[in-house]
Amino acid sequence: MRESTWVMVSATDVPADDHWLGPRERRTQDAFGFERRRADWRAGRWAAKQALVKSGAAQCGAMLANLEILSAADGSPELWIGDQRADLALSISHRAGAAAALVCSGGKLAGCDLEVVEPRPQAFAVEWFTANELAAVGRESQASRDRLVTLIWSAKESALKAVRTGLRVDTRNVEISSGATEFVALIHERKLPGWWRIEGNWLMTAVVADATASVEERMKC
Repeated sequence: MRESTWVMVSATDVPADDHWLGPRERRTQDAFGFERRRADWRAGRWAAKQALVKSGAAQCGAMLANLEILSAADGSPELWIGDQRADLALSISHRAGAAAALVCSGGKLAGCDLEVVEPRPQAFAVEWFTANELAAVGRESQASRDRLVTLIWSAKESALKAVRTGLRVDTRNVEISSGATEFVALIHERKLPGWWRIEGNWLMTAVVADATASVEERMKC
C-alpha cells in the first residue's frame, strides 16, 4: 500500500443505504440520538473506506462491509477485518457537511483535520495558542490572518490526533511552525512533520510520523 493516502468527501457522496457498513458499525450508528451527528459519522467512515481502497490497503473489489472502522478506548479509529485489527494508522475528520480521512502504513502516527477558513475572534487565539504562535498571527495582514489562525488550529488538531490524545490536553503543549505547504508540530521537544493545503475555502492538515513512542509515553504530552 501507499505510505499515506488522503481522501475528502462530501456528505452527499455517502450512499443512502447501509450496505457498506459492517454489523458493529451499524450498531454504533444506531446509537446516535442526533441526525447531524449520525450524518457526520457516516461521512467520516465513508471517507476512511474510500481512503483504504485508494491506498491499496483494501482491494478495490473488497466488500466494504468487511472493513469495519471501530473506535479504540482512546477514541481513535481503528480498522478491523473480522476479529483482527489491521496494522495501519487511520485518522478521520469531519466539518460542515464534509469529511476527510488519512490512512498510513503500520508503524506510523497519523492525524488529519479539516477546517473552514473563517474569521475567529482574537480571544480564540489567546486561549489556545502559544506566545510564539500569537506573535506569528500578529505579523500577518488582516487578509491572511484568518488563514493562519485556521492553519495553526488545524495543525494542532492533527498533531494531537496523531499522538492519540486529541483535545484532552492543553493545545498550548503543541507549537506550530508553518511554511508554504508544510508545518512542524513541536510536542515536548519532539518534532512531528505535517503538510497543509487549501481547496476553495477548505483547509486540510495532516501529520505522518514514525511511531517511536508508546501510547503511554505519548499520553504524557
